[in-house]
Amino acid sequence: MPAPEIKPAPAVAPRPAVERVPISIHFDFAAAELTKAGLAQLEQVLPLIRDGDSLRIQGRTDAQGSTKFNDRLARQRADVMAAWLRQRGVKNPMEIEAQGRCCYVASNDSDEGRAANRRVEIHFISIKEVHP
Repeated sequence: MPAPEIKPAPAVAPRPAVERVPISIHFDFAAAELTKAGLAQLEQVLPLIRDGDSLRIQGRTDAQGSTKFNDRLARQRADVMAAWLRQRGVKNPMEIEAQGRCCYVASNDSDEGRAANRRVEIHFISIKEVHP
């Protein structure tokens, strides 16, 4: 009787990263302190962070001020956000990106547009489960 054929295990597909909808936290003009509204929004964000998530924290500014000032302010905003999350026990890997005068979500021609651009975005990057 021949020995049963042993088949190799199927190759496991790499698990691609999947990004969920980012959260935007807004800041006052020329400020890196969290507002009351921003703090309330962050409290709602905490339960959305999963154990396997990596976080990308992107600081942004409006078009007012110099490039040097805005780059520094964008970084301060992102650092404040990361520090707040860590103080609340978030241990997930965090990638910090910051660039002022970049990546606008609204026109800088109005107060409302500039306010929308003064933000930190928290991107949740999860590993997609692959089922054979």
